[in-house]
Amino acid sequence: MVSLSSNGWKIEGVAGVIFDKDGTLIDSHVYWGEIIRRRAAAIAAKLGGGPGLRAGLARAMGYDEGSGKLLPEGPIALKSRDEVIKAVTTFLRGTGRKMEYPEVSGIFSAVHAEFAGAMNPYLKLLPGAGELLKDLKARSIPCALVTSDSAASSAGILKYLGLSGYFQVVLGRESSPEPKESGKPGMAAAGMLGLPPSSVACVGDAPMDILMAERAGLKCPVAVATGQVPIEELRKLTRCVVLSLTELKVGD
Repeated sequence: MVSLSSNGWKIEGVAGVIFDKDGTLIDSHVYWGEIIRRRAAAIAAKLGGGPGLRAGLARAMGYDEGSGKLLPEGPIALKSRDEVIKAVTTFLRGTGRKMEYPEVSGIFSAVHAEFAGAMNPYLKLLPGAGELLKDLKARSIPCALVTSDSAASSAGILKYLGLSGYFQVVLGRESSPEPKESGKPGMAAAGMLGLPPSSVACVGDAPMDILMAERAGLKCPVAVATGQVPIEELRKLTRCVVLSLTELKVGD
């Protein structure tokens, strides 16, 4: 077992670690920003709309084209794919246009399939992520990835970034009938690592990661402020907060 510590707090007795992906290990503003731009362009083109509609759609999904940043309130990367699709249909109704859930879902799937072959330039590993994973592996601490992205996409991303060997378990949105915040994916990941939840730490950048840890009975959740949620908001949810993974230390 190891300890995780930073900035006056310490978690002891850590036998395994569950990581989120987007905003925790990779730059979600770059990755999801490009996906949203492609989704918005495809929907706008389908409806015959111009730049204004595209920008509005992007914002409805949680991305500001002007700043190139994800919005703190999401919904992208903070809520489920289902919620993002509903945000799109609601926005379109407000503009007097209409596109039903199945059609939006189909466009999302088509965009994601196309993006799968072009995503590598948008995969940016966040500072400290590689070093932390190496440190945990050197101490024989098993790791799991639990993400709202698909398991297949996540496995491909890990392979491209050279991180596949650091994860014994990869769970995507289709791996569990329940969302992260239910705690069920966290419990499942701990079980697949062969560890009791109470010995497993969780590292993520969003409220759903913190809720997952709490409801799964994991150790104090570690929140990293490299996603879209400001550090001040994360501090309201957990005492274990870091600005980036460079601040998270592994000890004996």
